[in-house]
Amino acid sequence: MKITVVIDKQTCIGSQTCIVEDEEHFSLDDNDRALVRKDKDSPWTRKVEMEVTEERKEQLLMIAKLCPTRAIRILDENKNQLFPKSV
Repeated sequence: MKITVVIDKQTCIGSQTCIVEDEEHFSLDDNDRALVRKDKDSPWTRKVEMEVTEERKEQLLMIAKLCPTRAIRILDENKNQLFPKSV
Protein backbone atom coordinates (compact mmCIF):
# COMPACT_ATOMS: atom_id res chain seq x y z
CA MET A 1 0.00 0.00 0.00
CA LYS A 2 1.09 3.57 -0.56
CA ILE A 3 1.10 6.30 2.04
CA THR A 4 2.39 9.86 2.14
CA VAL A 5 4.27 11.34 5.09
CA VAL A 6 4.09 15.13 5.34
CA ILE A 7 6.08 17.29 7.77
CA ASP A 8 4.56 20.68 8.61
CA LYS A 9 7.60 22.96 8.89
CA GLN A 10 5.60 25.68 10.67
CA THR A 11 4.31 23.30 13.35
CA CYS A 12 7.52 21.34 13.94
CA ILE A 13 9.48 22.46 17.02
CA GLY A 14 12.44 20.14 16.50
CA SER A 15 11.70 17.90 19.48
CA GLN A 16 13.45 15.03 17.66
CA THR A 17 10.89 12.46 18.79
CA CYS A 18 10.65 11.17 15.21
CA ILE A 19 14.43 10.80 15.02
CA VAL A 20 14.62 8.90 18.30
CA GLU A 21 12.06 6.45 16.91
CA ASP A 22 13.52 6.18 13.38
CA GLU A 23 16.82 7.94 12.73
CA GLU A 24 17.23 6.26 9.34
CA HIS A 25 14.15 7.99 7.92
CA PHE A 26 13.88 11.23 9.95
CA SER A 27 16.38 14.04 10.43
CA LEU A 28 16.51 17.79 11.13
CA ASP A 29 17.36 20.58 8.71
CA ASP A 30 19.65 23.52 9.53
CA ASN A 31 16.72 25.26 11.29
CA ASP A 32 15.97 22.23 13.50
CA ARG A 33 12.82 21.26 11.60
CA ALA A 34 12.07 17.64 10.71
CA LEU A 35 12.76 16.08 7.34
CA VAL A 36 11.78 12.63 6.07
CA ARG A 37 13.00 10.24 3.37
CA LYS A 38 11.64 6.97 2.08
CA ASP A 39 14.95 5.08 2.13
CA LYS A 40 18.65 5.61 2.74
CA ASP A 41 19.29 6.48 -0.91
CA SER A 42 16.54 9.08 -1.31
CA PRO A 43 16.81 12.81 -0.58
CA TRP A 44 15.57 14.46 2.61
CA THR A 45 12.30 16.34 2.11
CA ARG A 46 9.09 17.42 3.90
CA LYS A 47 6.77 15.21 1.86
CA VAL A 48 7.37 11.69 0.64
CA GLU A 49 5.16 9.04 -0.90
CA MET A 50 6.21 5.48 -0.20
CA GLU A 51 5.14 1.89 -0.60
CA VAL A 52 4.84 0.29 2.85
CA THR A 53 3.77 -2.87 4.60
CA GLU A 54 0.97 -2.77 7.16
CA GLU A 55 3.63 -3.02 9.88
CA ARG A 56 5.58 -0.03 8.51
CA LYS A 57 2.37 1.99 8.17
CA GLU A 58 1.58 1.32 11.84
CA GLN A 59 5.13 2.31 12.83
CA LEU A 60 4.83 5.63 10.95
CA LEU A 61 1.42 6.28 12.51
CA MET A 62 2.93 5.68 15.95
CA ILE A 63 5.78 8.11 15.21
CA ALA A 64 3.25 10.72 14.05
CA LYS A 65 1.23 10.22 17.25
CA LEU A 66 4.34 10.74 19.39
CA CYS A 67 5.09 14.13 17.80
CA PRO A 68 4.21 16.69 20.50
CA THR A 69 2.91 19.26 18.00
CA ARG A 70 1.36 16.83 15.48
CA ALA A 71 3.66 18.16 12.78
CA ILE A 72 3.66 14.78 11.00
CA ARG A 73 0.66 13.93 8.84
CA ILE A 74 0.04 10.51 7.33
CA LEU A 75 -2.13 10.22 4.21
CA ASP A 76 -3.41 7.05 2.54
CA GLU A 77 -3.08 6.36 -1.18
CA ASN A 78 -6.27 8.34 -1.87
CA LYS A 79 -4.83 11.32 0.05
CA ASN A 80 -7.24 10.80 2.94
CA GLN A 81 -5.65 11.90 6.18
CA LEU A 82 -5.07 8.94 8.51
CA PHE A 83 -3.42 11.02 11.23
CA PRO A 84 -4.19 13.34 12.76
CA LYS A 85 -7.84 12.60 12.18
CA SER A 86 -9.81 15.51 10.81
CA VAL A 87 -12.82 16.62 12.84
